[in-house]
Amino acid sequence: MLLWSLSSGQKVGVLTGHKTAVGSLAFTPDGSRLWSLGYPGRVIVWDARDWQQVFEADVSADKPYAFAFSRDGQFIGMSLDHGVALYRAQGFERIAYEKTLVKGMYGVAFTPNGKLLAATSADGKVRVWEL
Repeated sequence: MLLWSLSSGQKVGVLTGHKTAVGSLAFTPDGSRLWSLGYPGRVIVWDARDWQQVFEADVSADKPYAFAFSRDGQFIGMSLDHGVALYRAQGFERIAYEKTLVKGMYGVAFTPNGKLLAATSADGKVRVWEL
């Protein structure tokens, strides 16, 4: 992944670690870390101050597509091939999983108050879970 300066438009660095496509990435709400999700399910976290890799996990067995942080940064919602998972951000601990019959849960988003998690799917529906 390339890092660019918005003020100069110049490349300022490269984040290495993923060997294949990166499908989803997000800064933590406080901006301290950058999380990325590469194919087929490698999560890498970088410290946004020095761009050093601080965490890595393999969730390829779940076939993830995308993830999102709750507004308070405490939770991560992840869309999977056949479901949606909820993780505690601290320690990346999975605390809930909902299997769906639909193959291909793609996008995922929290409401601003963190009480709902929504996911898009290949069948054209949006599913919403109360947390």
